Amino acid sequence: MATKIIFSIWFLVFVVGSQAQSIFSKTYGGNGYDTGNDVIQMVSDSSFYITGSSSSPDDAPSQALLLHVDQFGEFMASYFFGGTRSDIGVRVMHKPGVGFWIAGYSNSFSADGNFDFYLIKLNEQYEVIWEKTYGSSNWERLYDALLLPDEGLVLVGEVEGAGHDGKDAYVVRVDADGEVLWEEHFQGAQDDVAYTCTLFDNSTLLVGGVWGETQANAWLSKFDFNGTLIWSKNDYLLDRVGEIREVKIYDNKVYFYGNWSPLPFIENNTRKYQGVAQLTGDLINNVFEGGTNETHVSFTKLKDNRFYGLSLENNPLFVGPNGPRATIFGNEGGGYFIGFSHLIHGYQITPGRIRNSADTCLVVVGTIQDPAFSSGGANILLLKINDTTTSLETISSNPILSIGNFEASGYYVFPNPTEDFLEIVLPTGVSVNNYAIYDLLGNQVIYNAFQNTLDLQSLSSGMYLLLLETKEGIRFTRIQKK
Repeated sequence: MATKIIFSIWFLVFVVGSQAQSIFSKTYGGNGYDTGNDVIQMVSDSSFYITGSSSSPDDAPSQALLLHVDQFGEFMASYFFGGTRSDIGVRVMHKPGVGFWIAGYSNSFSADGNFDFYLIKLNEQYEVIWEKTYGSSNWERLYDALLLPDEGLVLVGEVEGAGHDGKDAYVVRVDADGEVLWEEHFQGAQDDVAYTCTLFDNSTLLVGGVWGETQANAWLSKFDFNGTLIWSKNDYLLDRVGEIREVKIYDNKVYFYGNWSPLPFIENNTRKYQGVAQLTGDLINNVFEGGTNETHVSFTKLKDNRFYGLSLENNPLFVGPNGPRATIFGNEGGGYFIGFSHLIHGYQITPGRIRNSADTCLVVVGTIQDPAFSSGGANILLLKINDTTTSLETISSNPILSIGNFEASGYYVFPNPTEDFLEIVLPTGVSVNNYAIYDLLGNQVIYNAFQNTLDLQSLSSGMYLLLLETKEGIRFTRIQKK
């Protein structure tokens, strides 16, 4: 299968204050529709792993994606999982020495084509140990997942039509082998959804979302690992409707971010809010914002009791006719604005997740459809800034298929790493016109007519990007000079 790859490589790294704290804005994509939903950073080398979905391999409408980039956001490898329909990665988790878990939803493995929760276990070499789906004959969608100390997981989301004609919250607890220990449907009179879960301590967890009784209300519950309910609160918004999108525990308090709408409810009238509660779930305070068509999707605490929320902006004052956009804003103590607001560059951005980096920066993953910055239908966006960044206008584009697609297409390089010479084996019937080698700053260090043995004696030790120009398009992979 020949895959056309549209890309540009600028390798711009912006350094603020020190070499350790680099900031950047990058996109990753092929010629399909590629989305970013979650990002984690490794302790060992500060590299990042992103999960989402991709249709760029052309193997299915979309496949669950695991994308590996280095600490500067430069592409390292991509891996694709799933079946012949649609598979979406929503959360990625890692345990050193054990491997990765990707949680999401899929309709590739159901007889009726409806979506189910989807969970993949990988070893450290990205090989699938097992993959499983969870759900009923109805349509399920996963929003969050939590890795427990025993390597079991909790999966939360929604199921449509299980109790009434709308949605019910759906929570599944599995063991380390992916086998179901228990599952629960939470059914109010209206729509109920579990959007978020987090570890409370070594034996309990919090689940948050929306609970629909006479009106939709922000819902937060505490469970033990056996599924026993300890307490539940759904009265945080007595004079309005709303939902919790993410919950976390800091400094012996429960913080949650979400959105609300005034009563009577009007479509496209959502507004952001933050809440703080005691560990018992009793409310300390809510802070409501007045803008319209805005939704909190994620938040994190960076330092000095300062919180940074990631929001989806459809407010015409911010986005004009080209929305939506994404915004990061800062507040203190979970409520009071501190003057920091960063409007992420580009339009048609759907934010996924905000996290802290190892060097005390903010890392955001999402999806960008702005044609000025994305190839294909959509690209993955990865942004890293510090808490003083006011503008970062340049986005450099990276492909997602090169390494994951290189050997799969029948191309081989060896030995890699190498000291002096690199041998290239091509697929049958393929010819290469020229080759180029770039360093990790984007400088072209070699460009020449292709030959099967490449002389690398002139290069210094380090990592490089090898590009092969073929009639089927560009093929490229990473190489290492000893």
